[in-house]
Amino acid sequence: MVDKWSTSAGRANAEDGRKPFADTQLHSTQFAQINQPRLQTKLSALKTNIFSRKLYACETWVLTKDCVRRILAFERKCDRKITGIGWSQKVMNKELYAKVTQRNLLQEVIRRKLQLSGMQNE
Repeated sequence: MVDKWSTSAGRANAEDGRKPFADTQLHSTQFAQINQPRLQTKLSALKTNIFSRKLYACETWVLTKDCVRRILAFERKCDRKITGIGWSQKVMNKELYAKVTQRNLLQEVIRRKLQLSGMQNE
């Protein structure tokens, strides 16, 4: 029967009731900081998984003021979620756009509409 465990923090004795690896456990906040993906990784996942689905057949959309407003609101919601900014925090959209530097959805819709009509060659 083994009565001692070896840990990276030292030795823990079986008789004193300590569990093995008790000294080497990470707190949940430390673990969360270690495993946080970078902002660029999150943005690329957003672009490939969400935006590609949302922009399906966007060439045929009629861009009304209401449609433009909804597209921009959806994009801001995604950007806030990725950067960890809650809706109740007082962060201006300009500050949000400075943190997230990527082409927005509305520009992509317009680019695709122009490309379909032959006005843009890309």
